[in-house]
Amino acid sequence: MSHMWTHWHDWFGTLFGGLLVGLELAVVSFTIGLPLGFATAVGTMSSHRWQRRIAIGLVEVGRGCPALLLLYLVYYGLPDVGLTFSAFMTATGVLAFISAAYTGEVIRGALASIPRGETEASSALGMTNTDTIRFILVPQAVVVATPALLGYFVAIFQATALTSQITVRELLARAGTIGSATFEYTQVLLLAALMYLAITVPLGVGTRALETRFARHR
Repeated sequence: MSHMWTHWHDWFGTLFGGLLVGLELAVVSFTIGLPLGFATAVGTMSSHRWQRRIAIGLVEVGRGCPALLLLYLVYYGLPDVGLTFSAFMTATGVLAFISAAYTGEVIRGALASIPRGETEASSALGMTNTDTIRFILVPQAVVVATPALLGYFVAIFQATALTSQITVRELLARAGTIGSATFEYTQVLLLAALMYLAITVPLGVGTRALETRFARHR
C-alpha cells in the first residue's frame, strides 16, 4: 500500500495538469456550444422551412456521429483538403458542435414544455415576439433545462478523454504515458479514475439537488 501511495504522490502533479486541460476543454466547449444550442433550438421551432431543416440536420449529425469519428475527421481528414487545426482547437470545435446538438434538444424540449396559453396571453397584452421569448419563455425554460444541461456538462467532461486520440495531453493521455513508462497501469489508471470522480460526483449530486429543488418550485 505504501508503495502505491508513493507512486500516486509522484504522479499526482502530472495527472492534475491533465485534469486541468480536460476541465478547460469541457468549459470552453460547453460555453461555445450552449448559445449555439439555443440558436439551434429556436431554429428547429422556426416557421421557416429552410431554417428548420438546417437546424434539424445539424442536430442529427451532432447526435448521430460518434465524437471520436468527428475528431479523426477534422484532425486527420481535413489536412487532405488544406485545412489544418491544432489538437486543442479541433477538440474544442468538435465538442462544441456536439454540445450544440444535444443542448439544443434539451432547450427545445424546455421551451416546448411551457404552456401555449402563456405565449397567447403575452401576444394579447401586445408583447413582441422578442419580449415574449426574453421575459416569458427563457426564464421558465432555464428552470426546466438547467439540471439536464449540468448533467450534459458531465458527459462533455467525460468525453474529453477521447481527445487523447488526437494527441491532446489531458488526464487519460498522461496516465497512458506514465503507464507505458512504468508498466504500473492499474495504479495510474485507478488514480486517474479517482480524479475524474472528484469532478463528476459533486456535479452529479448538485444536478440531482437542483432537479429536486426546481421540481418543488414548479
